[in-house]
Amino acid sequence: MTDDLLTDDLLTQDHKRLREYHAALRDALRAYQEQQPIVPDLGDVLADAAKAVADKEQQELTGQLEQARRIAVELENEVARLRDLVADFTDSDPCHYDHHGYCQAHFWFQAEPACPHRRARELEGGAA
Repeated sequence: MTDDLLTDDLLTQDHKRLREYHAALRDALRAYQEQQPIVPDLGDVLADAAKAVADKEQQELTGQLEQARRIAVELENEVARLRDLVADFTDSDPCHYDHHGYCQAHFWFQAEPACPHRRARELEGGAA
């Protein structure tokens, strides 16, 4: 019988320790929940979502800007090649216009548009 009382007493002590442990865990969980609510604040959620959208838009705009810069460089290179080609085809002799406004030097028999050699020199920034 003494063994039974001793065993019951040990079980009661274990049970008491488990209750204390459970209470301590429960208190710790409550303290944590007060600091970090399980359901986040709606304002915080919206702010985080807005930041995520803004970050994504910023990344997309950055990508588009980089693409536009690449295209601009390609276009500048193309314009330079075309200017060189126009310069190669342009006659350096000056235009001579008759009384109708036709360029006799380059056999251009239209008043409008002007002689292509004149327009090419103007494009190059030279004298017409």
